[in-house]
Amino acid sequence: MIAGYARHGHGDKAVHILQCMLQNGEPPDKVTFIGALKASSVAQQSYALCRQLHTLIVEMGYDKDEFVQSSTIDGIVYNHVEPTITMGNLIISMYGKCGSLEDACSVFKAFQTPDVLSWTALLTAYISIGNSLEVLRLYHKMELKGLVAVKTTYVVVLDACADLLDLGTMEEILIRIMIKGLDLDATVATAIVSLYAVITMYAQNGHGKEAACLFSEMQDYGLVPNSVTFINLLAACSHAGLVEEGHYFLASMIWEYGTSPLVEHYDCAIDLFGRAGLLDEAECLINRMPFSPRVVSFMALMAAC
Repeated sequence: MIAGYARHGHGDKAVHILQCMLQNGEPPDKVTFIGALKASSVAQQSYALCRQLHTLIVEMGYDKDEFVQSSTIDGIVYNHVEPTITMGNLIISMYGKCGSLEDACSVFKAFQTPDVLSWTALLTAYISIGNSLEVLRLYHKMELKGLVAVKTTYVVVLDACADLLDLGTMEEILIRIMIKGLDLDATVATAIVSLYAVITMYAQNGHGKEAACLFSEMQDYGLVPNSVTFINLLAACSHAGLVEEGHYFLASMIWEYGTSPLVEHYDCAIDLFGRAGLLDEAECLINRMPFSPRVVSFMALMAAC
């Protein structure tokens, strides 16, 4: 009914229904809010109503919904409402999602004292277009202004760190997360997976030394590799002729990380020794590995003969 009244220009009637709902203790859902925001454009006292609606939307947690966000911005524009900091952050977020970075920056610059959520919304806009360098620059600028990052800020910055392979800043962020006791396990895992992907890219393109160096840096910063990472590392070492490094990676799985190598790891190591002309070592590995040798294992050895 609220949406119907709003569509036909009866904003005051739509608002009256909303007020009755609230008085009767019936919480509006997002569909109700979208209709009410449309009604605010045609109701009397629409300016005040728009501001009241937005306050209620934030209190009930609907400010993250994209459809509600869009309707809120329409109401702000139609009623010429001077955005509050919360409204402004919402607009920055919407512009960022639409790729309108220039508009997002304009709204941000209009704030006399943007809060941490304003900065985070702007950082999110930049990360969405792949400008990780600007994300870190703005993050450091935000810190210089004495603002303390929140969980969502760290999510964006970790993403930028992984993209730029900036392990120093990543370590700094991870330490702060631990000190604050924030639950960011999924986000940290995503950032580390991004680093694994870079190692894979190096391995697949024959850049064995680069893959080994990045892995070494990850170890320095306490980032734990997974099984797939070791397969890619061993493959990279095999193609680059890095015998010592490959042997170290295979051994470190057992002694440093307590992980039992899979048959795929042994196959990569056999290929590594075979390509380097170390046939005795390759044959010894086939005989000693705790698996029945596969055809791939023997093919790697035979290819080196």
